[in-house]
Amino acid sequence: MSDVYKRFEDFFNGVGRERLDGLDVSYFSKMTEDEKRKAFDKLKENYWDSTEAIKGLYLINEDKALVLFVEYFTNIADNQLFEYEVDRRDRMLAEILMLSYLYTASKDFNYILKILGYYNDQDEEVRDSALYYTPNIVNKEIIDAVSKLILEEDNKEVLASAAIFFLELHGIDIDWNGDLSSIRALYMPLKNDDKEKRMEAVTKISDDYPIIDQV
Repeated sequence: MSDVYKRFEDFFNGVGRERLDGLDVSYFSKMTEDEKRKAFDKLKENYWDSTEAIKGLYLINEDKALVLFVEYFTNIADNQLFEYEVDRRDRMLAEILMLSYLYTASKDFNYILKILGYYNDQDEEVRDSALYYTPNIVNKEIIDAVSKLILEEDNKEVLASAAIFFLELHGIDIDWNGDLSSIRALYMPLKNDDKEKRMEAVTKISDDYPIIDQV
């Protein structure tokens, strides 16, 4: 076993900084073609439960990975039973990542619509991931979904992510190193504990910063 492949094998047994940083192209760029095939086959085992496996598959061979992801949503996605919530969460996070890769490759807006569906998930980590992987495209369906999430969200971290994304979708640039006083005036009402105040903020920003649908 080469040192390059051993590093890949060791990744899944590690608990240190490299595991936290996740797989990246450096794990595969110096592999032989045979090692890449071997690594791909290893990652392919139950890949649908691991964002790291999905990321690795995509890095090794984008085309083959995309075929697997399409196959998953065609044949596997609807046949799921979970004994534990953590298993369900891992699967949802994996699905969102697969959909993101599929959209990136195809620009098929239907993949974005599927990601928006996770905004209604019971798990805040899943909702936050769905926000993260929603592309910044000025589009009514996206803005409506983000607006709805702002009005209904109880988790403060997810709400903060949704508020920032809502401003970005309306063309409001946020310079975190500059004067944030004007941004706070727009941002803070979107996070208000009073959901009626949030609705007022969403309406005002929508009126003051009208958008032109790009899709």
